[in-house]
Amino acid sequence: MLPDRPSSEFIKDVENLISETGVDLEVIMAFTPAISDTNSKLFESITNVTGELYPNSRVLSAVSTGFTDSHFTRDLGIVSYGFDPIITRSGEPTGVHGNDERIPVEAFRNGVADLWSIVRNLVFDCKFGLIMETIPKKSSQSDKNIVAAVIQMVSGSDLSENLRCAEELIFEAVNKGATLILLPEVFAVLESGENGLEKMVSCAQDYRGGGDDQITFLQQFLSEQASRHSVTLIGGTIPLNSRPSVDLNEFRGSNKPVVELIKTSSIENAPNLIDRRVRASCLVYSPDGSCIARYDKIHLFDVQVRDRQAEYSESLSYEPGEALVCANTNAGLVGLSVCYDIRFPELYRRLFAMGAKILTIPSAFTKVTGEAHWLALLRARAIENQCFVLAAAQGGVHSDLRETFGRSAIIDPWGEILTCLESGPGCAVATLNFSRLEEVRASMPISNHMVLR
Repeated sequence: MLPDRPSSEFIKDVENLISETGVDLEVIMAFTPAISDTNSKLFESITNVTGELYPNSRVLSAVSTGFTDSHFTRDLGIVSYGFDPIITRSGEPTGVHGNDERIPVEAFRNGVADLWSIVRNLVFDCKFGLIMETIPKKSSQSDKNIVAAVIQMVSGSDLSENLRCAEELIFEAVNKGATLILLPEVFAVLESGENGLEKMVSCAQDYRGGGDDQITFLQQFLSEQASRHSVTLIGGTIPLNSRPSVDLNEFRGSNKPVVELIKTSSIENAPNLIDRRVRASCLVYSPDGSCIARYDKIHLFDVQVRDRQAEYSESLSYEPGEALVCANTNAGLVGLSVCYDIRFPELYRRLFAMGAKILTIPSAFTKVTGEAHWLALLRARAIENQCFVLAAAQGGVHSDLRETFGRSAIIDPWGEILTCLESGPGCAVATLNFSRLEEVRASMPISNHMVLR
């Protein structure tokens, strides 16, 4: 729908374009293979929705195989801006695919993004790319394939810059069709050295989940991103200076998380942290922007590593959590964990027993430990629990002391790496095929063979 990596200027200019009065838009739908009954119904739905939102628009159907959208529109003699579907301004000269500079742009995000959130909720699942394919909707929501994305960042001490980068990468993930998106650990701020604790404490917030109107800014950011794009968003970790409630009163409705407490003393003692430490909290937001789960990192990284920082002491900055959590999402039960948790397989076995089919591991693995163990640990957790693993990582040089490994990945229940980034910021997307998960579990029913429980 948009360029592979749309610039903020491009987004701004297209939003302005769509918001102008009387602008004529041409929406080119590229279908492959040739139009079928399924494609025709989808095309009709898109035509109707587009006409309601943009009365002056015109919708065309491009039917072919083996072409790119830019080649097709160039042949038609109209400008292509390199997104699929292609939105062009009538009467302009032929352009080059991916030319971000032709139009001014910030009006697009709420315009066409809204259109596609509506289309995505129609009667079909859509796989987006340069060529658009339609996939008939499956009868059971729990069996439905999900397009998931893991986002990789190189966060630093500049909060606003980190949020800008996260926003752009979330937008990229949505553009690639993702409806379940995972951010990395400490996506909002990653600080090392002597000032790290001070920076972390300064960014800490009270928890305002479950629909509280007094939601604080990092939580507001996550909520707005989830609702704007109609996706399930798992927010890596943010620092919180309050503990969750034991009775989960903050979660309302039918999508309460599945929670198993391993201790209650810290929650019962006081709701707020008073020793200048914070919780490394992973919050999950539903497509309507509601917070539907909270997991606080249990295992803290107090280790020595042969890198420039040499020693990591998370327990000086963080208080550990006390509960295992599976978020109840549109994709099914998602078992939540964070970074160093990955070295404790018993945690994941418990999440498996709680019903998880997807395991999420937002992380900031060091370059040294990542090179040695990261992908091996991810594949092990996927294989031994027959779950999809989504691992969103920090990946790059953050400061003179801190370098992270990257390699954000999505892995299937057989241990196959479906997608994997290298280093640097980016977004990796893969389809989670739940029939494949059921096939693996049926052919090797480890849940029936377990002796030690």
